[in-house]
Amino acid sequence: MGYGPNQNVINMSLFKTFSFKERHNLQSRAEAFNLPNHPVFDRTNFNSLGNATFGKIVGLAPGYSMRDIQFALKLLF
Repeated sequence: MGYGPNQNVINMSLFKTFSFKERHNLQSRAEAFNLPNHPVFDRTNFNSLGNATFGKIVGLAPGYSMRDIQFALKLLF
C-alpha cells in the first residue's frame, strides 16, 4: 500500500431558518463539497516493480469529485 499526497478537501454548509407560524418553519440551505476545487489524487502505485507506472500517481481517488454545490428548501412542520 503506497502513500498518497495530502488531501485538502473543505466542505461547507450554510443554513437559515425562517419561522412563519407557531409550528411551521422554512429552512434555506446551501452546501458545498470540495469548495476550493482541489483534485484528490489516488495513492502511488508500489504494487508492480517492473511496470512503467511504479511509484507514480496515475489518476484521481475513487469516490471524490470536483466542486459540488447544492441548494435546497426544507419545510418543517
